[in-house]
Amino acid sequence: MIVAAIIGVGVAASASSCGSSSAHVSKNASQDSVAASPLIAQAVTIDFEETGGVGELRTSGLFGNYSVDPEKFSFTATPHGRRTPARTLRVALGKPILVEFAGLPQYQVETDYRIPVRFEPPDPPGMYDVELHVAKDFGRTSDGAPLEWLHPETSWPVYVWWPDIRTDFALADAKNRFVGKNVFGYGGIAIGCSSQWFRTYYPTTPIRVKSVIRDRKRLAVLWTGSTVHWGNEAALHFFANDPLRFIVDLPKEKPAGEGGSSAPINNNPCPSIVLADWQVDLTLSTVAPPPLPSDFGASQAIRVGMSRSEVAWRKGYPNEFGEKSALDRNETWHYRDSLLDDYSVTFRNGKVNAFTTGGMPP
Repeated sequence: MIVAAIIGVGVAASASSCGSSSAHVSKNASQDSVAASPLIAQAVTIDFEETGGVGELRTSGLFGNYSVDPEKFSFTATPHGRRTPARTLRVALGKPILVEFAGLPQYQVETDYRIPVRFEPPDPPGMYDVELHVAKDFGRTSDGAPLEWLHPETSWPVYVWWPDIRTDFALADAKNRFVGKNVFGYGGIAIGCSSQWFRTYYPTTPIRVKSVIRDRKRLAVLWTGSTVHWGNEAALHFFANDPLRFIVDLPKEKPAGEGGSSAPINNNPCPSIVLADWQVDLTLSTVAPPPLPSDFGASQAIRVGMSRSEVAWRKGYPNEFGEKSALDRNETWHYRDSLLDDYSVTFRNGKVNAFTTGGMPP
């Protein structure tokens, strides 16, 4: 998280700090000088996050307490990739909750607040660019100075997805196509229990789907591209409302990798794969991939003349928003899993025509 620095508006020094001249300044004059000096302005960052399936704003500031007024926050939303006027997004904001950090309080220099956020779904459903708007008087420092908003361009807008759950064709379709069948993951597949633990498997590993449910009234942060690369804050990611959860069996095969975190335990069914509706066909297939090299490095290699389908099996679909049918028509696929893993693949007549290597060769 980016943490703000103090904006320099120093308090005037008392005369006692000015060497021999202090003898000529009265005590009252020194007090008047301090009283008339400007207040210290504190700056905070405001980010959108997901915790326990709930969206929240998180304010972060250094060196001193402050207060914020959620009524001074508002949001607008614009359909992603479309030049249409922004619309006001209806939202319910909770009361600010002070974040407690581990360790000794006397050594804590950061003050954070969490503000629960629940958006009302826009019409029509889909992917939206959501922008935060903050009134000038949104907060104050403990000594009464106005709070400043440090606004990095990388923080806003955020991408938020809403599915069409009025008839929920996507859920019915996923159940019909995948339950009781083996699936394979483009570029590999990651399954787990939220962020508590996860295991990754090669594209050739079959994974049986036990059931598919809709995580109603829950928010999830999800990434584009193959699920084995998910979790990198530098990669293109978004927030999905009411995502689909594919509950699966653990494969007998040895995982390619595994990991976990100290995240709080939740009651979500698992192991599972959580996806937005439009990601299903970009991530899973009931058709097994063609034979791939057993060596991981060789299985990731791309060469000129390779088919689009083989690139998808080796690398996953690109880090872009869009349905599978649309991405399959794109002349170029862009992969941006991190700042160092940034490259593109260009196709002509369904075959690799050229590719860039970026920070890491494909």
